[in-house]
Amino acid sequence: LDRDTGKSAQSAFSGPSKLVDAFQVHAEIEEGNVMLD
Repeated sequence: LDRDTGKSAQSAFSGPSKLVDAFQVHAEIEEGNVMLD
């Protein structure tokens, strides 16, 4: 696996994973499990 392929694969997965994190945080806030300062 050359470096360019690794970088493109990493960037391809970083977007969706950030979306998933945002949805999880939002769900926890909706359930009242997360307190915001």
